[in-house]
Amino acid sequence: ARLSPAERRSAVQGALATFHEACRLEPRCAVAWLNLAWVCRLAGARDTEMGCLEQALAADSTEHGGLLLGRVDDPLYTQWRRDMALGRHRIEHLRADAATRLAAACLEQGRSRDARNAADRAIQWAPDAAAAYRIAGCASERLGEIDAAREYLERGLRLTAFNAAHRMDLIRVTQAAGQAGEARRLAAASARIFDACPHERHTAEAFRHLAADSTGS
Repeated sequence: ARLSPAERRSAVQGALATFHEACRLEPRCAVAWLNLAWVCRLAGARDTEMGCLEQALAADSTEHGGLLLGRVDDPLYTQWRRDMALGRHRIEHLRADAATRLAAACLEQGRSRDARNAADRAIQWAPDAAAAYRIAGCASERLGEIDAAREYLERGLRLTAFNAAHRMDLIRVTQAAGQAGEARRLAAASARIFDACPHERHTAEAFRHLAADSTGS
């Protein structure tokens, strides 16, 4: 059965207390701080979440790695689980996770330069994870640095060819760079890719619309 709003709030508050205590007991444990940051986001405590992510960046222990919270559709999280299984987990991976999440939070707050700086740190630690490239690209776009935005997004697309949102961002930035023809070509190629996915026809149609958009002519 679904939890009522009151039950959900109570569960989140209980989790906050538990993870706060874990961080008090294991202040050098990156996983503890990352988990507390996760619950803070669920609770809407965004400033506290960012403070926890900063603590995770400073932590130097991978203890309790099997307890890391995450989403199965998050490549950083699934890579961490694989690395744990193979015994090759490293603190740099957890720092990349923290930096990526911090970059996303900064971007949400309109702190574009801080977002890009955090994303750059994530890229240093996990150069094969696409999320930080997208954040850095969007942050650069907001800073008016269109060429840099396009470079970040192109690098990230090589790592996440089937991410429609990433492709949309790159098409928009390519148009902003004055490369309308290239933007239309990318949109048409994207439509063909998603046409091959039975459950993504609406996404393919959106790309076809972009490819034919008169604003790109």
